[in-house]
Formats: sequence, structure tokens, C-alpha cells
Amino acid sequence: MNKTKGKWIKGYRKLLKKLNLEEGAHSDYNDGLCVMEAVAYLRGQQHTDMPKCVSPIIRDKMAEVNDNLRANKERNKFLKPLIPVIINTKFGGKKLENKRRELYREWREKLGVYDMELDYDTLIENIKSFQTVIRKMARVT
Repeated sequence: MNKTKGKWIKGYRKLLKKLNLEEGAHSDYNDGLCVMEAVAYLRGQQHTDMPKCVSPIIRDKMAEVNDNLRANKERNKFLKPLIPVIINTKFGGKKLENKRRELYREWREKLGVYDMELDYDTLIENIKSFQTVIRKMARVT
């Protein structure tokens, strides 16, 4: 088995429901969890905000949104459901990453947001479509 894929830790579904996602990076699991740290935790990886099982482009965009949302309640509502979706998206190489990057670029272009960070109001107005584009990026083959 590929060590970077890992396995879900026992009882991950219950743990996922109980997790409270927070802004920023944390020193360890007891200090709090951003969305990417939660992925690593649920996969039994060492504490990191760069889990080995998630596509770099998906990881970057999820982390960006995690830190742009203003409240943990929003992170939990909008990002937690995506955690199981993004697991094991790291695999597939440069070709799949380029396809994912293009899907994200097209989504931002539709919003009229290009090389800048998503501002809070634009993000909240378009959070459902963000969830949709992440799901599409995770399914790229």
C-alpha cells in the first residue's frame, strides 16, 4: 500500500462530525485544526497542513478558503463536507493537476476574480459553486 494514501483512523465519521475547523495553522492537533490539518488527522498522518493525500491545487484552494471564512461555523458548514471528497486526490500526476488548475481558473474567471485572493463577500456569495468546483476537481481523471 502506498504510505501517502494512508487509511482513515477508526471512527473517523464520528470524529469528523465533532471537529471544529479553525483559521490558520496550528502547532499540533490539540491546538486546533484547519481543514487541511483535519484531513491529515483523519488519515492518521503526522500533524501538517500539507497532507500527502490531497492534490496540491485542491489543498491550496481549500486552505485559502479556510482562512478567508470569518467564522468556524462557516468553515464547518462549507468545508467539512468536502474532506472525504478530497482524500486521495494527490495521485495522477501533472496532467491531472493541470486539469484541476484549469477547472479552478475557469470558475474564478466566471466570477470575474483572477489573480487576487477571493474576498469574503465574493466567497460567501459563491460558496456553493466553490464546493461544486472542488468536487469536480476531485473527480478529474
